[in-house]
Amino acid sequence: MKIKFLITVILTGLFAVTEGQIPLIKANLDKADVRDGLHFRKGYWKISPASTLNKYYVETPRKDHRVTFYTDVDSIRFDVSYGGVYNFAILLNGKDTCFTQLIAAPEKNIVYNSPHESGNEPDTIPFTLSDNKVYIRGAINQSDVANLLFDLGQNSFLVKNKGIVKGKNQLSIAGIRWDSLDISADAAINDTKADAVVGNFLFRDKVIKVDYDNKQIIVYNAVLPTDSGYSRHELVFDNAIPMIQAGIATKDTTCMTWFAIGTGSSQNSFVDKATAAQYNLYKGSNRYFTWDDKVFVKFPEVKIANLSFLNISSAIAKQNNSKVTNTLGNGLMKRFNIILDNQNGFIYLKPNSLRTSPYDNTFLIIYSILTGIVIAVLLLIVFIIRFYRRKKRSHKLSDRNMDEYNETYYPESAS
Repeated sequence: MKIKFLITVILTGLFAVTEGQIPLIKANLDKADVRDGLHFRKGYWKISPASTLNKYYVETPRKDHRVTFYTDVDSIRFDVSYGGVYNFAILLNGKDTCFTQLIAAPEKNIVYNSPHESGNEPDTIPFTLSDNKVYIRGAINQSDVANLLFDLGQNSFLVKNKGIVKGKNQLSIAGIRWDSLDISADAAINDTKADAVVGNFLFRDKVIKVDYDNKQIIVYNAVLPTDSGYSRHELVFDNAIPMIQAGIATKDTTCMTWFAIGTGSSQNSFVDKATAAQYNLYKGSNRYFTWDDKVFVKFPEVKIANLSFLNISSAIAKQNNSKVTNTLGNGLMKRFNIILDNQNGFIYLKPNSLRTSPYDNTFLIIYSILTGIVIAVLLLIVFIIRFYRRKKRSHKLSDRNMDEYNETYYPESAS
Protein backbone atom coordinates (compact mmCIF):
# COMPACT_ATOMS: atom_id res chain seq x y z
CA MET A 1 0.00 0.00 0.00
CA LYS A 2 2.86 2.34 0.87
CA ILE A 3 4.57 1.49 -2.43
CA LYS A 4 1.42 2.29 -4.40
CA PHE A 5 1.03 5.59 -2.56
CA LEU A 6 4.67 6.46 -3.26
CA ILE A 7 4.28 5.66 -6.97
CA THR A 8 1.15 7.82 -7.11
CA VAL A 9 2.99 10.71 -5.53
CA ILE A 10 5.89 10.34 -7.98
CA LEU A 11 3.52 10.17 -10.96
CA THR A 12 1.67 13.23 -9.74
CA GLY A 13 4.95 15.12 -9.54
CA LEU A 14 6.12 13.79 -12.90
CA PHE A 15 2.90 14.78 -14.65
CA ALA A 16 2.99 18.18 -13.03
CA VAL A 17 6.63 18.74 -14.07
CA THR A 18 6.19 17.54 -17.65
CA GLU A 19 2.92 19.33 -18.30
CA GLY A 20 3.07 22.23 -15.88
CA GLN A 21 -0.45 21.48 -14.72
CA ILE A 22 -2.01 18.34 -16.18
CA PRO A 23 -5.54 18.63 -17.59
CA LEU A 24 -8.26 17.13 -15.41
CA ILE A 25 -11.70 15.94 -16.47
CA LYS A 26 -14.51 14.56 -14.32
CA ALA A 27 -16.52 11.36 -14.51
CA ASN A 28 -19.30 9.69 -12.54
CA LEU A 29 -19.25 6.44 -14.51
CA ASP A 30 -16.19 4.20 -14.93
CA LYS A 31 -16.53 3.90 -18.73
CA ALA A 32 -15.53 6.49 -21.32
CA ASP A 33 -16.08 6.74 -25.06
CA VAL A 34 -13.09 7.31 -27.32
CA ARG A 35 -12.96 8.87 -30.76
CA ASP A 36 -9.60 8.05 -32.32
CA GLY A 37 -9.54 9.81 -35.66
CA LEU A 38 -12.63 8.49 -37.48
CA HIS A 39 -13.11 5.55 -35.13
CA PHE A 40 -15.72 6.09 -32.41
CA ARG A 41 -15.60 3.41 -29.71
CA LYS A 42 -18.57 3.41 -27.35
CA GLY A 43 -17.67 2.57 -23.73
CA TYR A 44 -14.21 1.41 -24.83
CA TRP A 45 -12.10 2.98 -22.07
CA LYS A 46 -12.17 1.59 -18.54
CA ILE A 47 -11.51 4.27 -15.92
CA SER A 48 -9.57 2.33 -13.33
CA PRO A 49 -8.42 3.91 -10.04
CA ALA A 50 -6.74 0.59 -9.18
CA SER A 51 -4.19 1.10 -11.98
CA THR A 52 -1.24 3.36 -11.27
CA LEU A 53 -1.12 4.63 -14.85
CA ASN A 54 -3.59 3.91 -17.66
CA LYS A 55 -1.97 3.94 -21.10
CA TYR A 56 -3.83 4.40 -24.38
CA TYR A 57 -1.94 3.76 -27.64
CA VAL A 58 -3.43 5.62 -30.58
CA GLU A 59 -4.61 3.57 -33.55
CA THR A 60 -2.48 5.12 -36.31
CA PRO A 61 0.56 6.57 -34.54
CA ARG A 62 2.34 7.87 -37.66
CA LYS A 63 -0.70 9.84 -38.79
CA ASP A 64 -1.40 13.25 -37.26
CA HIS A 65 -4.97 13.22 -36.01
CA ARG A 66 -7.26 14.05 -33.11
CA VAL A 67 -8.14 11.78 -30.17
CA THR A 68 -11.04 12.66 -27.86
CA PHE A 69 -12.14 11.06 -24.58
CA TYR A 70 -15.78 11.47 -23.50
CA THR A 71 -16.93 10.70 -19.96
CA ASP A 72 -20.57 10.91 -18.94
CA VAL A 73 -20.08 14.56 -17.87
CA ASP A 74 -16.87 15.83 -19.49
CA SER A 75 -14.45 15.48 -22.39
CA ILE A 76 -10.88 16.20 -23.46
CA ARG A 77 -9.15 16.15 -26.84
CA PHE A 78 -5.58 16.02 -28.10
CA ASP A 79 -4.06 16.59 -31.54
CA VAL A 80 -1.47 13.80 -31.62
CA SER A 81 1.73 13.42 -33.63
CA TYR A 82 4.12 10.49 -33.94
CA GLY A 83 6.24 9.98 -30.84
CA GLY A 84 4.09 12.28 -28.71
CA VAL A 85 3.03 11.50 -25.14
CA TYR A 86 -0.03 13.28 -23.73
CA ASN A 87 -0.92 13.21 -20.04
CA PHE A 88 -4.20 13.94 -18.31
CA ALA A 89 -6.18 12.75 -15.31
CA ILE A 90 -9.76 11.67 -14.74
CA LEU A 91 -11.42 12.44 -11.39
CA LEU A 92 -13.88 9.61 -10.77
CA ASN A 93 -16.83 10.34 -8.46
CA GLY A 94 -15.03 13.38 -7.08
CA LYS A 95 -12.46 11.35 -5.13
CA ASP A 96 -10.35 8.93 -7.22
CA THR A 97 -7.73 10.37 -9.57
CA CYS A 98 -6.94 8.15 -12.54
CA PHE A 99 -3.74 9.14 -14.33
CA THR A 100 -4.01 8.56 -18.07
CA GLN A 101 -1.47 8.73 -20.87
CA LEU A 102 -1.98 8.86 -24.65
CA ILE A 103 0.97 7.51 -26.59
CA ALA A 104 1.43 8.05 -30.33
CA ALA A 105 3.71 5.05 -30.87
CA PRO A 106 3.24 1.30 -31.40
CA GLU A 107 2.29 -0.58 -28.24
CA LYS A 108 4.61 -3.45 -29.18
CA ASN A 109 7.90 -2.93 -30.94
CA ILE A 110 7.85 -5.83 -33.41
CA VAL A 111 11.11 -5.62 -35.38
CA TYR A 112 10.89 -6.50 -39.07
CA ASN A 113 14.18 -7.88 -40.40
CA SER A 114 14.33 -7.74 -44.19
CA PRO A 115 16.57 -10.12 -46.16
CA HIS A 116 17.75 -7.15 -48.24
CA GLU A 117 20.82 -5.41 -46.87
CA SER A 118 19.66 -1.92 -47.76
CA GLY A 119 16.23 -2.52 -46.25
CA ASN A 120 14.71 -0.25 -48.88
CA GLU A 121 13.75 -2.88 -51.43
CA PRO A 122 10.29 -4.45 -51.27
CA ASP A 123 9.98 -8.00 -49.93
CA THR A 124 7.77 -10.52 -51.72
CA ILE A 125 5.83 -13.34 -50.03
CA PRO A 126 4.11 -15.87 -52.32
CA PHE A 127 0.77 -17.24 -51.18
CA THR A 128 -1.83 -19.78 -52.18
CA LEU A 129 -5.56 -19.16 -52.25
CA SER A 130 -7.61 -22.14 -51.07
CA ASP A 131 -11.25 -22.16 -50.00
CA ASN A 132 -11.13 -18.35 -50.30
CA LYS A 133 -8.36 -18.19 -47.66
CA VAL A 134 -4.78 -16.90 -47.94
CA TYR A 135 -2.01 -19.32 -46.91
CA ILE A 136 1.73 -18.61 -46.73
CA ARG A 137 4.71 -20.81 -45.82
CA GLY A 138 6.98 -20.07 -42.87
CA ALA A 139 9.12 -21.53 -40.09
CA ILE A 140 8.39 -21.07 -36.38
CA ASN A 141 11.42 -21.26 -34.06
CA GLN A 142 13.46 -22.80 -36.88
CA SER A 143 11.09 -25.76 -37.08
CA ASP A 144 10.00 -27.47 -40.27
CA VAL A 145 8.13 -25.26 -42.72
CA ALA A 146 4.59 -24.64 -41.52
CA ASN A 147 1.40 -23.65 -43.32
CA LEU A 148 0.32 -20.25 -42.02
CA LEU A 149 -3.16 -18.80 -42.42
CA PHE A 150 -2.71 -15.09 -43.21
CA ASP A 151 -5.70 -13.34 -41.67
CA LEU A 152 -5.82 -9.54 -41.57
CA GLY A 153 -8.69 -9.97 -39.11
CA GLN A 154 -6.45 -11.61 -36.49
CA ASN A 155 -4.65 -9.69 -33.72
CA SER A 156 -2.58 -12.53 -32.25
CA PHE A 157 -0.01 -15.11 -33.35
CA LEU A 158 -1.73 -18.47 -32.82
CA VAL A 159 -0.28 -21.98 -33.22
CA LYS A 160 -1.90 -25.40 -32.91
CA ASN A 161 1.15 -27.19 -31.50
CA LYS A 162 2.06 -25.72 -28.11
CA GLY A 163 5.23 -27.83 -28.12
CA ILE A 164 6.97 -25.36 -30.45
CA VAL A 165 6.26 -22.31 -28.27
CA LYS A 166 9.28 -20.86 -26.44
CA GLY A 167 9.96 -17.88 -24.21
CA LYS A 168 11.29 -15.88 -27.15
CA ASN A 169 9.78 -16.95 -30.43
CA GLN A 170 11.09 -16.46 -33.95
CA LEU A 171 9.17 -16.47 -37.21
CA SER A 172 10.68 -16.64 -40.72
CA ILE A 173 8.70 -16.06 -43.92
CA ALA A 174 10.30 -15.76 -47.37
CA GLY A 175 13.59 -14.62 -45.84
CA ILE A 176 11.95 -12.07 -43.53
CA ARG A 177 12.55 -12.64 -39.81
CA TRP A 178 10.77 -11.53 -36.66
CA ASP A 179 12.28 -12.17 -33.22
CA SER A 180 10.84 -12.19 -29.69
CA LEU A 181 7.23 -12.69 -30.76
CA ASP A 182 4.44 -13.56 -28.36
CA ILE A 183 2.69 -16.78 -29.35
CA SER A 184 -0.53 -18.30 -28.01
CA ALA A 185 -1.19 -22.03 -28.38
CA ASP A 186 -4.71 -22.77 -29.57
CA ALA A 187 -5.40 -26.37 -30.55
CA ALA A 188 -8.93 -25.33 -31.54
CA ILE A 189 -7.86 -23.25 -34.56
CA ASN A 190 -10.81 -23.75 -36.89
CA ASP A 191 -8.79 -24.55 -40.00
CA THR A 192 -7.60 -28.03 -40.90
CA LYS A 193 -5.00 -26.74 -43.37
CA ALA A 194 -3.29 -24.25 -41.04
CA ASP A 195 -0.56 -24.94 -38.47
CA ALA A 196 -0.70 -21.34 -37.26
CA VAL A 197 -2.43 -17.99 -37.83
CA VAL A 198 -0.67 -14.65 -38.39
CA GLY A 199 -1.99 -11.22 -39.23
CA ASN A 200 -1.33 -7.54 -39.89
CA PHE A 201 0.52 -7.12 -36.58
CA LEU A 202 3.66 -8.35 -38.40
CA PHE A 203 3.47 -5.36 -40.75
CA ARG A 204 2.10 -2.64 -38.46
CA ASP A 205 4.69 -0.08 -39.58
CA LYS A 206 4.68 -1.09 -43.25
CA VAL A 207 2.66 -0.78 -46.44
CA ILE A 208 1.58 -4.14 -47.84
CA LYS A 209 0.05 -5.12 -51.17
CA VAL A 210 -2.09 -8.25 -51.41
CA ASP A 211 -2.04 -9.10 -55.11
CA TYR A 212 -4.56 -11.86 -55.86
CA ASP A 213 -3.80 -11.81 -59.57
CA ASN A 214 -0.16 -12.83 -59.00
CA LYS A 215 -0.67 -14.56 -55.60
CA GLN A 216 1.86 -12.32 -53.83
CA ILE A 217 2.06 -10.20 -50.70
CA ILE A 218 4.56 -7.38 -51.30
CA VAL A 219 5.92 -5.40 -48.34
CA TYR A 220 7.04 -1.76 -48.75
CA ASN A 221 8.60 0.77 -46.40
CA ALA A 222 6.44 3.61 -47.70
CA VAL A 223 3.30 4.12 -49.73
CA LEU A 224 3.82 3.55 -53.46
CA PRO A 225 2.26 5.30 -56.44
CA THR A 226 -0.93 3.59 -57.61
CA ASP A 227 -2.55 3.44 -61.02
CA SER A 228 -5.94 4.93 -61.77
CA GLY A 229 -7.67 1.59 -61.22
CA TYR A 230 -7.27 1.91 -57.45
CA SER A 231 -9.67 3.84 -55.23
CA ARG A 232 -8.53 5.16 -51.84
CA HIS A 233 -10.56 4.74 -48.64
CA GLU A 234 -10.14 5.60 -44.97
CA LEU A 235 -9.15 2.91 -42.47
CA VAL A 236 -9.60 2.52 -38.74
CA PHE A 237 -7.93 -0.16 -36.64
CA ASP A 238 -8.93 -2.54 -33.89
CA ASN A 239 -5.42 -2.99 -32.50
CA ALA A 240 -3.75 -4.25 -35.71
CA ILE A 241 -6.94 -5.31 -37.52
CA PRO A 242 -7.77 -2.95 -40.43
CA MET A 243 -11.41 -1.96 -40.81
CA ILE A 244 -13.13 -0.39 -43.81
CA GLN A 245 -16.57 1.14 -44.24
CA ALA A 246 -19.00 -0.93 -46.27
CA GLY A 247 -22.72 -0.82 -46.90
CA ILE A 248 -25.50 -3.40 -46.62
CA ALA A 249 -28.87 -2.75 -48.23
CA THR A 250 -32.04 -4.73 -47.62
CA LYS A 251 -35.51 -4.11 -49.00
CA ASP A 252 -36.29 -1.81 -46.08
CA THR A 253 -33.08 -0.37 -44.68
CA THR A 254 -29.48 0.64 -45.44
CA CYS A 255 -26.49 0.15 -43.16
CA MET A 256 -23.08 1.86 -43.51
CA THR A 257 -20.57 0.84 -40.86
CA TRP A 258 -17.04 -0.44 -40.20
CA PHE A 259 -16.05 -4.00 -41.10
CA ALA A 260 -12.84 -5.87 -40.30
CA ILE A 261 -11.03 -7.28 -43.33
CA GLY A 262 -10.90 -11.06 -42.85
CA THR A 263 -8.57 -12.67 -45.38
CA GLY A 264 -8.69 -15.80 -43.21
CA SER A 265 -12.46 -16.18 -43.51
CA SER A 266 -13.99 -18.07 -46.42
CA GLN A 267 -17.40 -16.44 -45.88
CA ASN A 268 -18.73 -13.38 -47.67
CA SER A 269 -19.59 -11.34 -44.61
CA PHE A 270 -20.47 -11.55 -40.93
CA VAL A 271 -22.54 -9.05 -38.94
CA ASP A 272 -22.61 -8.79 -35.15
CA LYS A 273 -25.92 -8.76 -33.30
CA ALA A 274 -25.65 -5.12 -32.19
CA THR A 275 -25.24 -3.86 -35.77
CA ALA A 276 -28.06 -6.09 -37.05
CA ALA A 277 -30.37 -4.76 -34.34
CA GLN A 278 -29.32 -1.11 -34.79
CA TYR A 279 -30.02 -1.16 -38.53
CA ASN A 280 -32.83 -3.75 -38.39
CA LEU A 281 -31.05 -5.94 -40.94
CA TYR A 282 -33.35 -8.88 -40.29
CA LYS A 283 -36.14 -6.93 -41.95
CA GLY A 284 -35.99 -6.96 -45.71
CA SER A 285 -33.36 -9.72 -45.97
CA ASN A 286 -34.12 -13.32 -46.81
CA ARG A 287 -33.75 -15.29 -43.58
CA TYR A 288 -32.92 -18.93 -44.09
CA PHE A 289 -31.99 -20.93 -41.03
CA THR A 290 -30.26 -20.84 -37.66
CA TRP A 291 -27.16 -22.92 -37.01
CA ASP A 292 -25.30 -22.91 -33.69
CA ASP A 293 -24.97 -19.23 -32.71
CA LYS A 294 -25.59 -17.71 -36.15
CA VAL A 295 -28.54 -16.83 -38.36
CA PHE A 296 -27.88 -17.24 -42.08
CA VAL A 297 -29.45 -14.72 -44.43
CA LYS A 298 -29.15 -13.36 -47.94
CA PHE A 299 -28.61 -9.60 -48.27
CA PRO A 300 -29.94 -8.01 -51.48
CA GLU A 301 -26.80 -5.83 -51.75
CA VAL A 302 -23.37 -5.44 -50.14
CA LYS A 303 -21.35 -2.44 -51.31
CA ILE A 304 -17.55 -2.22 -50.96
CA ALA A 305 -15.71 0.75 -52.43
CA ASN A 306 -17.45 1.44 -55.74
CA LEU A 307 -18.66 -2.12 -56.35
CA SER A 308 -22.05 -3.57 -55.48
CA PHE A 309 -22.43 -7.30 -54.87
CA LEU A 310 -25.99 -8.60 -55.17
CA ASN A 311 -27.82 -11.39 -53.32
CA ILE A 312 -24.97 -12.16 -50.93
CA SER A 313 -25.26 -14.91 -48.32
CA SER A 314 -24.14 -13.77 -44.88
CA ALA A 315 -24.22 -14.71 -41.21
CA ILE A 316 -25.58 -12.68 -38.29
CA ALA A 317 -24.57 -13.39 -34.69
CA LYS A 318 -27.43 -14.45 -32.40
CA GLN A 319 -25.67 -13.29 -29.22
CA ASN A 320 -23.70 -10.17 -28.29
CA ASN A 321 -20.03 -11.10 -28.07
CA SER A 322 -17.15 -8.65 -27.61
CA LYS A 323 -14.76 -11.12 -29.28
CA VAL A 324 -16.53 -11.00 -32.66
CA THR A 325 -17.05 -8.04 -34.93
CA ASN A 326 -18.44 -7.13 -38.33
CA THR A 327 -16.24 -8.81 -40.93
CA LEU A 328 -15.89 -8.79 -44.70
CA GLY A 329 -14.64 -12.28 -45.47
CA ASN A 330 -12.42 -13.27 -48.35
CA GLY A 331 -15.42 -14.52 -50.29
CA LEU A 332 -15.77 -10.83 -51.16
CA MET A 333 -12.36 -9.26 -50.46
CA LYS A 334 -10.48 -11.63 -52.78
CA ARG A 335 -12.14 -9.73 -55.65
CA PHE A 336 -9.86 -6.75 -54.99
CA ASN A 337 -6.12 -6.28 -55.13
CA ILE A 338 -5.41 -4.50 -51.84
CA ILE A 339 -2.80 -1.95 -50.80
CA LEU A 340 -2.89 -1.52 -47.03
CA ASP A 341 -1.18 1.65 -45.82
CA ASN A 342 -0.68 0.98 -42.11
CA GLN A 343 1.35 4.17 -41.72
CA ASN A 344 -1.27 6.67 -42.85
CA GLY A 345 -4.51 4.77 -42.32
CA PHE A 346 -5.64 4.27 -45.91
CA ILE A 347 -6.60 1.28 -48.04
CA TYR A 348 -6.46 1.19 -51.85
CA LEU A 349 -8.74 -1.25 -53.69
CA LYS A 350 -8.71 -2.35 -57.32
CA PRO A 351 -11.10 -4.94 -58.81
CA ASN A 352 -9.13 -7.93 -60.06
CA SER A 353 -9.59 -11.04 -62.21
CA LEU A 354 -11.62 -12.74 -59.44
CA ARG A 355 -14.28 -10.03 -59.49
CA THR A 356 -16.85 -12.21 -61.26
CA SER A 357 -15.91 -15.55 -59.68
CA PRO A 358 -18.74 -17.50 -57.99
CA TYR A 359 -19.72 -16.41 -54.49
CA ASP A 360 -19.30 -18.58 -51.44
CA ASN A 361 -22.85 -19.84 -50.91
CA THR A 362 -21.94 -22.89 -48.82
CA PHE A 363 -24.61 -22.25 -46.25
CA LEU A 364 -27.27 -21.65 -48.88
CA ILE A 365 -26.25 -24.93 -50.50
CA ILE A 366 -26.58 -26.62 -47.10
CA TYR A 367 -29.95 -24.94 -46.67
CA SER A 368 -31.06 -26.14 -50.10
CA ILE A 369 -29.91 -29.69 -49.36
CA LEU A 370 -31.63 -29.70 -45.96
CA THR A 371 -34.77 -28.23 -47.50
CA GLY A 372 -34.67 -30.90 -50.22
CA ILE A 373 -34.25 -33.66 -47.62
CA VAL A 374 -37.16 -32.33 -45.57
CA ILE A 375 -39.38 -32.11 -48.66
CA ALA A 376 -38.35 -35.63 -49.72
CA VAL A 377 -39.12 -37.00 -46.24
CA LEU A 378 -42.50 -35.27 -46.19
CA LEU A 379 -43.35 -36.61 -49.65
CA LEU A 380 -42.28 -40.10 -48.57
CA ILE A 381 -44.51 -39.85 -45.49
CA VAL A 382 -47.44 -38.70 -47.64
CA PHE A 383 -46.79 -41.55 -50.08
CA ILE A 384 -46.66 -44.13 -47.28
CA ILE A 385 -49.89 -42.81 -45.70
CA ARG A 386 -51.70 -42.87 -49.07
CA PHE A 387 -50.32 -46.32 -49.84
CA TYR A 388 -51.66 -47.78 -46.60
CA ARG A 389 -54.98 -46.00 -47.00
CA ARG A 390 -55.38 -47.42 -50.50
CA LYS A 391 -54.32 -50.82 -49.29
CA LYS A 392 -56.86 -50.69 -46.47
CA ARG A 393 -59.56 -49.46 -48.83
CA SER A 394 -58.66 -52.24 -51.26
CA HIS A 395 -59.01 -54.82 -48.46
CA LYS A 396 -62.43 -53.45 -47.52
CA LEU A 397 -63.54 -53.49 -51.15
CA SER A 398 -62.26 -57.02 -51.59
CA ASP A 399 -64.14 -58.18 -48.48
CA ARG A 400 -67.34 -56.54 -49.73
CA ASN A 401 -67.04 -58.15 -53.15
CA MET A 402 -66.48 -61.53 -51.52
CA ASP A 403 -69.62 -61.10 -49.44
CA GLU A 404 -71.65 -60.22 -52.55
CA TYR A 405 -70.19 -63.21 -54.39
CA ASN A 406 -71.13 -65.56 -51.56
CA GLU A 407 -74.66 -64.14 -51.36
CA THR A 408 -75.10 -64.65 -55.11
CA TYR A 409 -73.67 -68.14 -55.54
CA TYR A 410 -73.97 -69.61 -52.10
CA PRO A 411 -77.11 -68.09 -50.63
CA GLU A 412 -77.58 -70.94 -48.18
CA SER A 413 -74.10 -70.54 -46.65
CA ALA A 414 -74.53 -66.73 -46.59
CA SER A 415 -77.79 -67.14 -44.65
